[in-house]
Amino acid sequence: MKSLYVTLVVGGMLLAAVPAVQAAQPQAHQKFAECDRNKDGSLTRDEFLACWPKGEKRFTAMDTNHDGKVTKEETRAWAQKRRGAVARRLEEKFAACDKNKDGALSRDEFLAAWPRGAKRFAAMDANHDGKATKEEMHAWVNARRAELKRHSVAMNGMSGTTGSTAGGDAVMKQQ
Repeated sequence: MKSLYVTLVVGGMLLAAVPAVQAAQPQAHQKFAECDRNKDGSLTRDEFLACWPKGEKRFTAMDTNHDGKVTKEETRAWAQKRRGAVARRLEEKFAACDKNKDGALSRDEFLAAWPRGAKRFAAMDANHDGKATKEEMHAWVNARRAELKRHSVAMNGMSGTTGSTAGGDAVMKQQ
């Protein structure tokens, strides 16, 4: 059941964040440019890991032509593929929890998956109708992610990462 929550949180974050990601593309390009120390339009493994020290697996996954560097196109394709996979898992997991197939999770359906999630459910049920729709879950995840990002920037001066699920992982840890 914990994996279901992880999938919902990360999937919701990615699905609902697509417009935000599209709006933030200039920021993503800026981050890419900052990391591209030799200004050749691609990131070597060393350049990538200097910006994302725990990103070894991500770099390997992004470097689809195995030339030892990633381009903007490779990073964009990786992020799009990842969003699609998470979105599919989210739909499958949400459908599995939605026992009466009404397109929303009742409090009972939600608590069957997350027995200690009463406060979380109450926060997600924005209109207080006793159901958490996908839209409400996405909005909750985005609000938590934004809160986490504000906190992270305030505490560490960190800039956001692109194509990462780190925000979803951190939302999990805070719950």
